[in-house]
Amino acid sequence: MRRSWLHSTNKASIFTEEKIINPILEILYSECKKAYFDILAYCFMPDHLHLLLAGEEKSNLAEMMKRFKQASSFEFKLGERAFPSSICNLKFTF
Repeated sequence: MRRSWLHSTNKASIFTEEKIINPILEILYSECKKAYFDILAYCFMPDHLHLLLAGEEKSNLAEMMKRFKQASSFEFKLGERAFPSSICNLKFTF
């Protein structure tokens, strides 16, 4: 079992609206599935996200988080959705 959290740059309140949280969750579920992680729990706070994940022996948390950050940055930077630039600077800790 792994615990991790993502936080925004300068404590920016970016996780405050469903139009932002829902796409982030979709991307997170997709990347976790690809990396053989199950999401046991999550909690969105205004400036950070707590995660509790269960993985297999071949699961690599750092690699999954890297892909999650890339996918979410791409979605909000180049996609049709307006999103604060803080998503591009999410940091994670585990």
